[in-house]
Amino acid sequence: MQKALLTLWRSAFTLPANNIGVWDGWRGLAIACVLTGHFGQTAMIKEDRLGVDLFFALSGMLMARLLFEKRTDLKTFYVRRFSRIFPALLGFVVFCYAVAVLAGWAFTPLEVVTNLTFLRTYIPADPHIWAGEVPVKNLWSLNVEEHTYVIMSLMALLAMSIKGARLMLLLIGLASVLISLWYNATQVYEDTYFLLRTECAIGFVVISAAYRLHLADNPYTVPGWLVTLAVLLSAACYLVAVPFWVSFVVPPFLLAFAINHLQDCRGLLRWLLSSRPLRYLGLWSYSVYLWQQPLFEYQWAIPGPGWGLPMLLALITGVLSYMLIESPVRTFINERWEQRVLKKSHERRKTRIIPRHTN
Repeated sequence: MQKALLTLWRSAFTLPANNIGVWDGWRGLAIACVLTGHFGQTAMIKEDRLGVDLFFALSGMLMARLLFEKRTDLKTFYVRRFSRIFPALLGFVVFCYAVAVLAGWAFTPLEVVTNLTFLRTYIPADPHIWAGEVPVKNLWSLNVEEHTYVIMSLMALLAMSIKGARLMLLLIGLASVLISLWYNATQVYEDTYFLLRTECAIGFVVISAAYRLHLADNPYTVPGWLVTLAVLLSAACYLVAVPFWVSFVVPPFLLAFAINHLQDCRGLLRWLLSSRPLRYLGLWSYSVYLWQQPLFEYQWAIPGPGWGLPMLLALITGVLSYMLIESPVRTFINERWEQRVLKKSHERRKTRIIPRHTN
């Protein structure tokens, strides 16, 4: 038992050797923005929205690499996505709704089902995902990512070329920006939270993916200072003083540029994103993102200011989730799948051997 716990502890504080440091740090920066926006709001900038959009841009770039550059087998792709997302999600959702039962919070079984199947943004429409007392509202972003993965994997299934996929993703991204603008002109955001819907938020993912595929056909590097400038300009778009619509029209393009050229950057930004504290945050970011939500919504019940004990508890529960659920279950599923793939590959090779016949 002690040995197993030691192994789990080491896994939570071991940075994977094959990870690209600045991408880990980008995740760390993203979750740091979410935590700052939720627990230490500056009243000057919408840090939490910036953080989620940083996640989206990275996700689009990575999925484009996997599905269209590396042509990852779709079964393997979905097994890896399942092992990455679902175990921790299941533990989180079960816990939150178990507490809801004990606390007497109102919810329907349909809400539980749609939260676990990435449909809650739309079903049920009333109450919408940002209503109610159960603190699972942050799952809207998972819905967006999973919907995007389905769209992109269908494009890969149709054997789209990199050029064709790039054009399709760009058109989807432009349509998303236009839909967001239309919603902004016709709907009251506080009543509808239209930016939580996939048709609006998908732009951050697919524009990043489209730019990645553009670089796959036309590789080039850019001056590192341009990457830093793109990140800073993106952040400026989320300033409270800036018109609301700017935050979902300009950043999808700036963040797509920044994440796809992140390895070109030098100086302070590269040092920051490569730092061990930010890379560790990136390693734990998914679990921290899940478990910070209950502490954010009910921080009023915890002593001290929001940036104190509630934020610390969010980090601790996130690390424990990573250590006890996310990392070991993910490793177990992926190892079993790789063994199965190797076994099938070996069996296929054996069937291709034509035995020699001697007279």
